[in-house]
Amino acid sequence: MNEPFIFRVSDCYYIQASYPSPAEHRHFAAHLVFAMERPFTALVNGVSVEAAGIAIGSDVPHTILSEAPTLVVFIDELTPMSRCVKHTLLQGASWRTLDASVSSGVGKRWGEVRTETDAAAAAAETERLLGLQAERAPAEDPR
Repeated sequence: MNEPFIFRVSDCYYIQASYPSPAEHRHFAAHLVFAMERPFTALVNGVSVEAAGIAIGSDVPHTILSEAPTLVVFIDELTPMSRCVKHTLLQGASWRTLDASVSSGVGKRWGEVRTETDAAAAAAETERLLGLQAERAPAEDPR
C-alpha cells in the first residue's frame, strides 16, 4: 500500500487515504472518490452504496468507509471545476456513482503518483477520462 498523500493541482486537492471509521459530514465542496485497490462503501444522503467511484455534490451529507486506500478529489464549491462536476457528472443529482472501468483506471493511475509532476499528469488524465473541461462549464445562474 502506498503512503497517504495530498497534492494540490489547480483548484483541486487530491488526497489518498483510507477511512476505516469515518463520521458522516457535509461541507461546501464537491467530491470525487475513487477506489485505488477495491470498491468502497459510500453513505450519501442516507443511502448506502458499494462503488469504485462516486461524485458527491456540495453540502450533501456523506461518508466513505474503506480499509483500502481511496483517492478523494476535494473541489471547492466556488471553482469552475465544481460547476463542471455539477454540469457534467451530477446533472442535477446530489450524487452519482461513476463508471467502474473509468474509476478503476483513475485509481490505478493515482497509485503510480510519487511527485508533483506525476500528480499534475494524473489530474489531467482524470479530467480527460471523466470528460471534465472546467473552462467550458456553464456559469451559475446568479438568481
